[in-house]
Amino acid sequence: MKWPNTLTFMRHGESNYNILKEKKEKDILYQKFKKLYETDFQSNETRALAEYVKKEYSLGVSDPNTPLTPAGKFQSLKTGEELKKIIPLPHIMYVSPYTRTKETLACLRESWPELKNI
Repeated sequence: MKWPNTLTFMRHGESNYNILKEKKEKDILYQKFKKLYETDFQSNETRALAEYVKKEYSLGVSDPNTPLTPAGKFQSLKTGEELKKIIPLPHIMYVSPYTRTKETLACLRESWPELKNI
């Protein structure tokens, strides 16, 4: 078995969850919910705050179906442009079935067309 000369690992572009997480971490009510949940997760106040968090911070899709943001698509296009300059064309690529990773791959292939058959 031949060992690879190069391994390249890459994370997906910015997803809608990344943006939501930043917003959530700045929210005073979310911070209060986190503290209350650690000490008294069954109180009425904790439950009320949990409803607020659920309503305010739900993407409406499951984690595997979370898409990229427009910025994430741009990042992925730029990454493909830059990677094709510095690494050889891969022989194989492994990509998770998550929406954001498949969208990242589509953008990579758009900016690095030689990847289309990999």
